[in-house]
Amino acid sequence: MTELRVTETGVIASDESLSWLRSRSMSEERDLSALVVLRAGAIDAGGDLWEPVRMVDATGDPVTAVATFLKDLQASGRSVSTQRSYAMDLLRWFRFVWAIEVPWDEATRTEARDFCRWLAFADKATRGPATGRSMSNMPNRAQGLARRYAGDLSP
Repeated sequence: MTELRVTETGVIASDESLSWLRSRSMSEERDLSALVVLRAGAIDAGGDLWEPVRMVDATGDPVTAVATFLKDLQASGRSVSTQRSYAMDLLRWFRFVWAIEVPWDEATRTEARDFCRWLAFADKATRGPATGRSMSNMPNRAQGLARRYAGDLSP
């Protein structure tokens, strides 16, 4: 007998019909302690009036979904600094999904959970030589904020 249930959107569905929502990693845990997230991609803040901020992938190609989102932000009157802030956050997310080899548009709540867990873990790591200054005397939260404001988006 197939069990039916109501999804968050109010649709009645069976577990079989919702199988596409399951993450590739639901059956196995992802080892976040061994995850290497490369500094792939970048944020370009250029002089283009119509695209003042853009995100590019590791090959230098614009990330189309992010470009569309940033254009929507611009159309809704958000400042360039707001667009840049969102782009930096999205770059961190994209670096994570690139590292775990899950396309961004196939990520599930498991990937979102692991991203949040990874952020918490990554923010606790101290950085010294990579930033050119030692932050080992700063409290963990302050270290993470200092890196973010300094533009260092890697863990």
